[in-house]
Amino acid sequence: KIVFEDTENINAPNIEPGWDYTKTFKVINESNETYYYQLIIEDLVNTFQTDYLKYKITSTTEKAYKMADYDILPKSATKTDTEISDTIEIGVGDIHEYTLYLTYEETQDDQSKDMGAILSGNIFIKEGIWLTPAVIFAKRYPNAKKRTDFSTTFTDTNVYYEDDKYTEDLDKDGKGDKVYYFTGNPDNWLSFAGFYWRIIRTNEDGGLRLLYAGTSSETEQGYINPTEGDNKNGTYPYNIGSNHVYVGYMYGTTGDVNNNRKDQINSSTVKGVIDKWYQENIYNKSDNSSHKYDDYISKTAIYCNDRSSDNYQSDEDVCKAAMQRLMKSSKCNGGVISESSFRPSFKCGVKYNGTMHADAADADKFTAQNSANRGNQLLQYPVALITADEIAFAGGSSTNTLANVYYYINSNDKSVTGNMDWWTMSPEQTGYWNSFVFIVFGSNVPGRLSGGNIIASKLVVRPVLSLKSCVQLSGSGTSSDPYIVRDIGETCAKAEN
Repeated sequence: KIVFEDTENINAPNIEPGWDYTKTFKVINESNETYYYQLIIEDLVNTFQTDYLKYKITSTTEKAYKMADYDILPKSATKTDTEISDTIEIGVGDIHEYTLYLTYEETQDDQSKDMGAILSGNIFIKEGIWLTPAVIFAKRYPNAKKRTDFSTTFTDTNVYYEDDKYTEDLDKDGKGDKVYYFTGNPDNWLSFAGFYWRIIRTNEDGGLRLLYAGTSSETEQGYINPTEGDNKNGTYPYNIGSNHVYVGYMYGTTGDVNNNRKDQINSSTVKGVIDKWYQENIYNKSDNSSHKYDDYISKTAIYCNDRSSDNYQSDEDVCKAAMQRLMKSSKCNGGVISESSFRPSFKCGVKYNGTMHADAADADKFTAQNSANRGNQLLQYPVALITADEIAFAGGSSTNTLANVYYYINSNDKSVTGNMDWWTMSPEQTGYWNSFVFIVFGSNVPGRLSGGNIIASKLVVRPVLSLKSCVQLSGSGTSSDPYIVRDIGETCAKAEN
């Protein structure tokens, strides 16, 4: 129930520049089970034409809804029930204490068009609605913008979107599908299958891509960390060989890149580690409704192991596509490229200028075996690694450190992997004797992209998986109130995405 110190009515006569208004109330759960609710303004009428009438809701209760800043109060010419919060979880016997602030800002601008305007409504609660990934991004980030400058290290905490030639075109309409992605250190925590995750982005199929962040939000061991065998500290080489063949997440025979992509029956070392972890922790385990955690996982998500390049030779050092997109090198693109040309991509095989590499191939797009004819359909388990491009979209680079970014930091503002460096699945450069895959540094060089020798470097492994587009979530995304995945129904459990 909701309890007011006065009444539920927003009583607001004589609004003028500089006007302020405050209302306090509580939401109390006196039932015998956890409840989910939304805050609404019932019968809201707001005929103000300018954007100077604003509101903010604050709370001293940890898991209650709260706003960091004032926002424009929604407008409505007729009585309308208007949602002002996402779904909020309240435990048995808990009390959420709130304060509603309203203000009409004073400004030098002309505000005469608001003369005679009306504001009325009632603060109320209704049963909460579980939100799909698409709804969360549409509701919470309606003003997401498209970022075009990737020339400098990016520290902004925000949500952006990408589409067109830098995302996969699943609809086959000639335009890549929209992808939302996080930058900086946002509220993108998610709890699933007994682990903490950071949301990287939405997938082109509408699912939600997650980066493993350990068994607690404070951990500095946010990676697969076995307790027995030869790898007690959880470090592994990327693969068993050093030449260009072994940059493949899976790979075929020796020789040129086309042979490497044919008959990809061999798994890299890191893939074997991740598959074993997935089998033990996701595939073989269930939630309280007896659904396998695997039922929640997208089978159509694409994981890019981009081996394409414009100047491939089997016995020469060659820049791979991600290096050509993200790093300054005299070997790339026929000469030195400037930082202003740097351009990450969610689409496999794309050059920094948006055109496709001549040898781009679906063989580099790793997908599950039942993935609706998308990608190479070679993954027994739908799990892989983050790409160097996804690191770059988040704000990272190969030229600067970046400690305040979600892929690096835990909830205590420390490295989530301690001083351990970790693998991506993006080949950097290859040669006959030595080949490299992009890595991310731990606390010794915070958050920076670099290249790691695929056999000589022994690093830790952080799985990446994707929730289906039909899953429903609650929570606010903070480390103390992460997104929680609701028990799914049979329709979603049987869907590929």
